[in-house]
Amino acid sequence: VLTNNAVTEIVTSNSLPEHQIEMINLFPNPATHFLTLQYSGWHQRRVTFELFNSFGQLLKVYVLNSDQTNKISTTFDISQLPSGIYFVKAIGAGNQYSRFIKF
Repeated sequence: VLTNNAVTEIVTSNSLPEHQIEMINLFPNPATHFLTLQYSGWHQRRVTFELFNSFGQLLKVYVLNSDQTNKISTTFDISQLPSGIYFVKAIGAGNQYSRFIKF
């Protein structure tokens, strides 16, 4: 949950209903220039991901449209981000967070 620009709750995949995201995989982790995001179990054509810094500030929103619904992979350029810890939030019928480190 995002309140006052801070992440206050981390939702794990164990607490999500079966029709929502099964897995988010971020690699390489730690990353330097590019980060690949792979997800599966998504049953919608439009997927939204939000990128937060370690202070819970929303930095970027990625909206992906796909004709696939099983396993999808996409790569993001993170070379402009300063070193630190970041969180990716997948948005849909439910939310899931995943963390990565930028060198």
